[in-house]
Amino acid sequence: VLEEWFDVTSERVAEVYSDMFKASLDPEGGISVHELGESLRHCGLAGLDDAALACVMEAVRPRNGKLKLAEFETILSRLKLGQLFACPPGVGGKGLGTSPCAPGSMAVHLSVVDYNSHQCITREITDARFREFCFGHRSRPQKRNETPLVRWAHLTEFDLTALLCLTVKYSLHPLGVEDVIEQCPTKIDRYGCNYFAAVEQLCLVGDPAAYSGGQMPVRVVGLHVAAFCSGPPLFDTVLTVAQPDRSFANDWPGGACDQPGRTQSWAERLRQRLTSAPRSRLRERRGGGGLLP
Repeated sequence: VLEEWFDVTSERVAEVYSDMFKASLDPEGGISVHELGESLRHCGLAGLDDAALACVMEAVRPRNGKLKLAEFETILSRLKLGQLFACPPGVGGKGLGTSPCAPGSMAVHLSVVDYNSHQCITREITDARFREFCFGHRSRPQKRNETPLVRWAHLTEFDLTALLCLTVKYSLHPLGVEDVIEQCPTKIDRYGCNYFAAVEQLCLVGDPAAYSGGQMPVRVVGLHVAAFCSGPPLFDTVLTVAQPDRSFANDWPGGACDQPGRTQSWAERLRQRLTSAPRSRLRERRGGGGLLP
């Protein structure tokens, strides 16, 4: 289902874009509204009338009338995000059916750190500002000698619609996103231009010092943590997703149940290391390096 409706990876978009020009009836390479609509339908965007698409093309098309790959990618991602916010996917347990849903129905808990060696900007994104975040862009360097900002975005609690919005925004590979939803076993993989890792993590519940005397039984909680490294060729975006391990209750009878945000000490330590020093050597590393401080 995800591959059919949410594959907006750079490889897939380039393939659809190439097919659109091959099918074009214009010998000079122009694209009609109808041809654009057909290409968008191949990417899971249906129900768009020609009048609406004509307005979209008028807004983004250059003066020579030829639609560039970057412009097509912008149209696709913006319309797909709009579709998600207007009609979020229902969570039925058996699939991803769509059902109308009121704005603000998402439960977004997103922590964002934008950084380079010179600066570090932190933000907490909640439901009210998530739409603005998805349609926005990170800041550009203010000085010529500054490197572009790397972004680490961390979903502290799983929300399907929020994850799919981030999938579209950062062109995540649908197979990796399926691994997050299905909670795949621990693995490291590469999907197209995306690097992906998943870890089944055990965390102590409470203060570790309380267990030192041996008077109190050790209690743990299971988490499934996944990480994407995307944004080729710079690989300047890291997205991590933490959620309770659904298999934990069966694997550890009597284990503790806790909110994932209370047991994500690794995320807090990484955040502190990125933000504590005015100039950090850790922040000189690109996105993938930030996962392994």
